[in-house]
Amino acid sequence: MKEDLPQENDSLQPLMISEVLYYLNGERERIGHSKNQSHAEAFKKTVDYIEQFGKLKGKTLISDLKKTLKSYNLTDVEIAKIGSLLPQTVEELRVLIPSVNRLDEDILVRIVARLQHWA
Repeated sequence: MKEDLPQENDSLQPLMISEVLYYLNGERERIGHSKNQSHAEAFKKTVDYIEQFGKLKGKTLISDLKKTLKSYNLTDVEIAKIGSLLPQTVEELRVLIPSVNRLDEDILVRIVARLQHWA
């Protein structure tokens, strides 16, 4: 995963889909009134997508989920994927994020159980 990225990306932090909305909201006014209509339209479509598929609402909720997932020794990339996809079963978790197969079954069960709280 991270090894596939160019070295200059080492300092980048993966984000959950829901987190991206908070960054885009800071740019909404500037880009929304852009003279470049194609940029404004692409921005609006991106925000619409995130609002449709971003399942977590609220910075506190996102922060709490990240802390919880971090306690299971998941990588930042795994946390971002899990927080974006919110798998509902261990099988779904394993299929969507194969790197979690390194963890014991009981940990995966606990992760999925905790996700039910946020889904």
